[in-house]
Amino acid sequence: MSIELPKRLFQFVLIPQLCLFALGVIACQSVPPLEPPQFDYRQLSNRYFRSNLGGHFPLTIQRGANLHPITTATGHLFYTSNRDGSGDIWMRDLSNTVNVPLIQHPAEQYRPAVPDDGTRLVFVSEDADSNGDLRIVNIDPEEIVQNMIDGISPGDLWDNSRDLSARIEELAQELPEVCRGESAETDPVWRPDGSALVFASDRCSPGTYNLWMVRMEDDEPVGPLIPVTTEGGVQPRFNMAGDALAFISYRNNHHGGRPYIVYFVGMREVEVPLPRNAANPAYIYTNPSFGQNGTHLYYTSIRRDTNKNGSIDRNDNGALYSLKLNANGGVQQEKQLLDNEHNILSSIYTNFIGGSFLYAAELYNSVNIYFIQPQGVVPAEASIEEQYNLTLRYRSENPDRYLLSLDTVRQQFGQTPEFFLYRGRIMIDRLVFQQQRGRLNKTDSIDDNLTELIEHNPYAKLEWQLHNAGNSGADPIPILEDFLRQIDAGAFTEKLSTTQIDLMRAATMERLARAYARG
Repeated sequence: MSIELPKRLFQFVLIPQLCLFALGVIACQSVPPLEPPQFDYRQLSNRYFRSNLGGHFPLTIQRGANLHPITTATGHLFYTSNRDGSGDIWMRDLSNTVNVPLIQHPAEQYRPAVPDDGTRLVFVSEDADSNGDLRIVNIDPEEIVQNMIDGISPGDLWDNSRDLSARIEELAQELPEVCRGESAETDPVWRPDGSALVFASDRCSPGTYNLWMVRMEDDEPVGPLIPVTTEGGVQPRFNMAGDALAFISYRNNHHGGRPYIVYFVGMREVEVPLPRNAANPAYIYTNPSFGQNGTHLYYTSIRRDTNKNGSIDRNDNGALYSLKLNANGGVQQEKQLLDNEHNILSSIYTNFIGGSFLYAAELYNSVNIYFIQPQGVVPAEASIEEQYNLTLRYRSENPDRYLLSLDTVRQQFGQTPEFFLYRGRIMIDRLVFQQQRGRLNKTDSIDDNLTELIEHNPYAKLEWQLHNAGNSGADPIPILEDFLRQIDAGAFTEKLSTTQIDLMRAATMERLARAYARG
């Protein structure tokens, strides 16, 4: 399957490259530079996903592997790209098409970290240590973008970067002797306000990475070094308020990792409670990050042996999920946001367009960065009827996302009175789809849930009767007429609210009218 990008999107990507070529080769100094086209990603993505039900909306379109995305409040995307060979650090202005390499070096440079104001770039460098050191450089994204528009290259900012790990090593002299000297540093992340930096290091614990925090004054680390974890931690990510940190730990024999959270008020550390269906020891978890208001955790999880090598590993395809965090520590329901049809190499929730989930995926012979809005890849519709009708399109046009589309009906409208009418239909649709795909191991639990639902939801029972009538070729009119008589006779007044009864009556009369019209 090939991706169909909007024609204008291709034009936007190509135009600035042509402009820069003209500026660099022809050097028409008297011609004012062309302003790059502007993007409204919220509108573009809404239109794109409605017309491309199986699509992935790209933020980068270039060869090689483009990984480790992060955005700033200033609207800039920083990421790793090996487009030109080794890994380099790139920046894109998300309001237009300006895309420029900032850090270029023969050794690998990766995992950029930038505070919200975008003024300080920390990254991992393998120049002096193949296990990773941290370097830092001051930047001005707006100035870089304007210079690019004017045809002025920012140059290679590697030359201006400083060895942050060397300064961290100096601060480590205040630690016990076993913690002094050189160590690996990776996975840097800024507190959003830029006041502190957290990173993973094997300092004090050779062979095991833990999280450390250091206070930052401008671009200078100020001691002491503060251990955040002692039992293992990688891939840290602050919440927007900067008072909690999500991370992955492999402790307690969780070889695939589990998400944890450190709350800095009281330094309380907790393992994120997962639903039973998500707690399989074989599952792999990566890249946890907080949603906009801190009430949800977003992450990647690998749960299927898609390469058929006999085990679930990091070469298998992953999916994107969100989990509502319970203040009381209880288990909440998990929501799948993206199908597991591709290898997801990194992901992060960012403040881009008010909140978006960015992910790097292997598609079309390269790895690029894509994004979805927080509700997932399935667009949100204005009404429950429109949302359900969208599932019918997915069933015929992109079955791989059909179950996600059914879940979206509940997620978007599960708290509305009208959802009472759709619960049974959605459950039956799910059952039929799994049966048709031969996933008999998935149907038993649906059968049990449907049986339980029918006991207290008369409209779900009606849906089941109509489904069976359709399979046998029976006339639905007598079934609908009998159900309408039961409503009018008050058969459901003791177990249902007046609103639910009124909804059932209106829906049944509408379906009966359509059945009469069909003859």
